[in-house]
Amino acid sequence: MGENDLNDRPPGKYGNISVIIAALNEERSIAEVVRRVFQALPGAEVLVVHGGSDGTGKVVQDLAVHFPRLRLIPNPNDQGKGHAIRMGIAHASGEVHAQIDADLQFLPEELPKLVDPILTQGVDITLGSRFMAGSVREPSSTPLLRTLGEFDGKPLCIHSVPPPNHGYPGGHEGLDASGD
Repeated sequence: MGENDLNDRPPGKYGNISVIIAALNEERSIAEVVRRVFQALPGAEVLVVHGGSDGTGKVVQDLAVHFPRLRLIPNPNDQGKGHAIRMGIAHASGEVHAQIDADLQFLPEELPKLVDPILTQGVDITLGSRFMAGSVREPSSTPLLRTLGEFDGKPLCIHSVPPPNHGYPGGHEGLDASGD
C-alpha cells in the first residue's frame, strides 16, 4: 500500500483528517503545536510544510519518531503561506483537510470544533476565526505590530471582514481553502 492509500489510515474518528501546518522559521513553537494537534485530533495525519532556514525541519524529523503520522514537507521554493498550504494539500492523504498556523496564534484544542461538523453534519467547509465572539488566542501569540495592523482602517469601514488567510479553515479534499 502506498503512503497516500486510504486503507493505511488508523481507525478512529480523526484517521481521515490531514492537518496542514505551514511553518516559516518556527523552530521555537513547532514541537508544541504538533503535540497539541495530535492531542486534539488523535489518529490524524499532520503535515508540516517548512519553507524556512532555521531548525524547524530537524525538530519535526525528531518528533516523527514519536508521531508516525507526522510528515515533514520541505518547501525550499517558498512562495508564501498560500503556496505552502497548497503543497500540504497536494501531499495530504486525508479526505478532510484542516490548516493551523505554526505560531500558536490559534489553539490546536479548537480543531475538533472545526472538523467535527464536517465529519458528523455533512458540512463541506468550516472556518475558525480569532475575530469571532468568544474566540481565544494563546497569550502573546500575536506580535504587537500585527495586532495594531489588524485595527488599521477599521473605524472607516461599515463591515469588517478579515482576509481569507486569517483563521484556520477545514474542508473536504478538493476545496481550496488556502487563502490564495
